[in-house]
Amino acid sequence: MDDLLAELNELLHAIKMPVVAAGVLYYVQTLLLSEEKTGDPPGAALCLLDHISTLHPNLHAKAFDVCCQLYEKIAGENEAAEVIMERQRLVVDRLVHLLSVGGAIPVLEKVWEMFRDGQIDASLVRYFATEVLEIIAPPFSDDLISLFLPLVTDEEIFDKAAHVSSFAYVAAS
Repeated sequence: MDDLLAELNELLHAIKMPVVAAGVLYYVQTLLLSEEKTGDPPGAALCLLDHISTLHPNLHAKAFDVCCQLYEKIAGENEAAEVIMERQRLVVDRLVHLLSVGGAIPVLEKVWEMFRDGQIDASLVRYFATEVLEIIAPPFSDDLISLFLPLVTDEEIFDKAAHVSSFAYVAAS
């Protein structure tokens, strides 16, 4: 991990090249999903994951897979619920970032699926939806509306908050 921190600036510059980004993404995946690695995910690895997602739309699917696998790995850890949820929140932040750089539909489908199947706490979905509401603006695609509206109108996730109501109003019109 110390090696990664020492080389972070060079890596951030080098991952502008797609082939380097793909290799670094593989390294980040290996680092984050290693069975020997427990505890908080390394911030440098998460930074690289975000940077790769920003620069390379062709790697969104792989970055999304890494996020999903990391979420599942964290969910299976033998830690206090608060610790697990804080780590899962780090992954939710990556999902919000992926949504913001063009990966909206798979991210929204996954969050809805996890909520429906009881794999994510309502407070994390609320956090996700609040973060998304801060970065999106009309006009909304039909796909976004059909996937996001059920999250923001679910009373288990939100009460009738003003910003959620405004999204529902704009989405309905």
